[in-house]
Amino acid sequence: MKAMVYHKSNPAQPFVLTERPVPQPQRGEVLLRVCCSSINAADYRSARYGMKPKSGVFGADVAGTIEATGEGVTRFAVGDNVLGDLGDYGFGGFAEYAIAPEAILAHMPKGLGFVQAAALPLAAVTALQGLRDAGRLRKGERVLLHGASGGVGTYAIQLAKWMDADVTAVCSGRNAAQAKALGADRIIDYQQEDFTQGPRRYDLVLAIHGSEPMRAYRRVLAKGGRVVLVGGSLPRLLKTMAAAPLLRLLGLRQTLLSVKTNDRDVALVACLAAESAIRPVIERTCTLAELNGAFAYVAGGHATGKVIVTISEPVTAEATV
Repeated sequence: MKAMVYHKSNPAQPFVLTERPVPQPQRGEVLLRVCCSSINAADYRSARYGMKPKSGVFGADVAGTIEATGEGVTRFAVGDNVLGDLGDYGFGGFAEYAIAPEAILAHMPKGLGFVQAAALPLAAVTALQGLRDAGRLRKGERVLLHGASGGVGTYAIQLAKWMDADVTAVCSGRNAAQAKALGADRIIDYQQEDFTQGPRRYDLVLAIHGSEPMRAYRRVLAKGGRVVLVGGSLPRLLKTMAAAPLLRLLGLRQTLLSVKTNDRDVALVACLAAESAIRPVIERTCTLAELNGAFAYVAGGHATGKVIVTISEPVTAEATV
């Protein structure tokens, strides 16, 4: 099989197209013929901090067709179209075939294509768990989304509106129209306005790769408000964890989101996308051979939506389950 193997010794072209043996599924696993993957912060941040997968193949998101099943697999059969997030299970999506635990995969609903499916698992589930679980967002509450473009941000706008919240999106002016089209009630262009100085107060702040100090987020919280931090640089995360005890003494309810990959949430966002309740924002696609340039583009913070890696042709034009 063809796989893009990561070699950190060549920063300019770190991915090398390599022939690898097709892996074999073990008990509870399936062999997936990968149609599409996508590039996430989990990929480029892991590479940046030297956390290379054992196989050398990145790619958390996968959408494809099951080619073989290991012993004990009961939920899927050969030919099923599925999607999932391999970020906690060794990655592997930037290849023609990948091994995935049965427990983290979901069937692709009818009407959802592979390109759209590959845009969902990590980013949409991150937004969902940030709002619903860590943020405990309730109907009618006011939520501020700091970082409302990119993969997680575009889903957070839509999911917050699906949860009947009042949404303020913070993004650059070039992404304002997109945020409005996705359902944001109001837009703050951070290049023109400091959102931490305005009079409006929020029940929840979802800081997606946010760089503001915690005192700035605290300034815009309503009484009983919460802050959920989603990703960010390693120094930023370490600093946040170190400051957590003091912030609790100050009455700031702060959560550092730890996404828990599971089939139920993947299935939920897939169904919402199939029903057009949410829609993946696909900025561009690339082939395996074009991965180096696309990876550098996303890692540089330029993407306004998802960048999809197309790997193999689907058996059918859409899901069959």
